[in-house]
Amino acid sequence: MIVDRIKNIGRYGKLIKDADKLEAFFQKASLDSLAAGQKITVEGTGYSFGPYEFETQPSAEKRWEIHRDHIDIHIVLQGKEAIEWIPVSSLKNSAEYIADTDVEFFSDTTVGSLILVDAGFFVICLPEDAHKPSVKAEGYTGKKTLIKADALKN
Repeated sequence: MIVDRIKNIGRYGKLIKDADKLEAFFQKASLDSLAAGQKITVEGTGYSFGPYEFETQPSAEKRWEIHRDHIDIHIVLQGKEAIEWIPVSSLKNSAEYIADTDVEFFSDTTVGSLILVDAGFFVICLPEDAHKPSVKAEGYTGKKTLIKADALKN
């Protein structure tokens, strides 16, 4: 898992296809002006996303998830978000894999590390990063977007 400021996303070109174009987009865009429900396409990348507002939930109500073929890029636009993380190797009980959306859920109740993410930051979840997004931590709520990027394979 990687956590960094959105202005630095271009540094991760070896992990994220067209990271430089994402960086250029976010340098021009005002994060506050990206409205929930708005569909946004980053020209020349094939990436499109829609900001949405979310309510946090207790960790016990969330399931661990991973993505086999894609990486998640969680971008906090306003407010804050807590994301729980653990290496997928620590989980044993796969509940289901949904190929259409490339998500595998786990029923383990293992506690992971809680990461608090401020507006203007992003979190990259690689295929080996099990995560629970939007976890309740001191009432954190906000607006975020999620980009599914192809996992680059050497």
